[in-house]
Amino acid sequence: MNPEDVKFAWQIYLAVGGVAVLLWALLIWKLKVTGLKVLLILMAVAFLFTPVAHPDVEGLLVPGSVAMVMHWMSHGLKETVPILLVMGFAQIGAIVLSLVFVLLRHQWLKRQPEVSATANN
Repeated sequence: MNPEDVKFAWQIYLAVGGVAVLLWALLIWKLKVTGLKVLLILMAVAFLFTPVAHPDVEGLLVPGSVAMVMHWMSHGLKETVPILLVMGFAQIGAIVLSLVFVLLRHQWLKRQPEVSATANN
């Protein structure tokens, strides 16, 4: 397998995935709950861009979502479990990051009126 071909394939995948995430963000932009918006965007990013080790070629990283579907169709669910675990942990990471964002944003918004009140005096 030519490393340049793998690099080019990743570049195409990242470009198309970036456009997909931007379109997804535009679709959910009107949601009122900021934490939910962040969660949905991070979960999409984790689903599209989590790399996993290729099950058949050692030393090759592939997009987890693609590897999961292809391996599931060709080898069955039982052999796909390692990829599913990586993808599951990536989704849990997205949930944790969105919760951290919500908590930090809440603290920042709580301090905001104090800063503006002291700035006016």
